[in-house]
Amino acid sequence: MEKMTRTKILDMAKDYVTNDRNLDNGDPEDNFGRIAELWTFWFKEKYGIKFKITKTDVAMFSLMIKVARLLETETKEDNWVDIAGYAACGAETAWLEWAEATGINPDYKPEPWK
Repeated sequence: MEKMTRTKILDMAKDYVTNDRNLDNGDPEDNFGRIAELWTFWFKEKYGIKFKITKTDVAMFSLMIKVARLLETETKEDNWVDIAGYAACGAETAWLEWAEATGINPDYKPEPWK
C-alpha cells in the first residue's frame, strides 16, 4: 500500500472532479439537483414528510456516507479522495445556490481587503 499524503489525495480528487466523469454523470450541480428532487419526492411519498432537500444537502449527505464508510476502514484511500471531491463540489454548489437565492451574479468576486 502506498502512503497517503494530502497532496496525493487532493491531486486525485482534483482529477476526479475535472475529468470525464461529467460526461458520464453530468455536472455535479445538475446531478445533485436530480438526487435532491428524488429524495424530496421519496420522503414526501413514503413518509408524508414535506421539506425540500437542496443540492448542497446532497453534497453534505454524500460526505456523511463517505465518513460512515471510514468508520469501517480508516485507511481506505478512495473514501478520503471522494470526501475531498464532494467537499469541492459541495462548496461550489453552495455558492451557486446562495448566489441564486440572493440574486448575486455567481461570477461575483469581491474586492480584496485593503
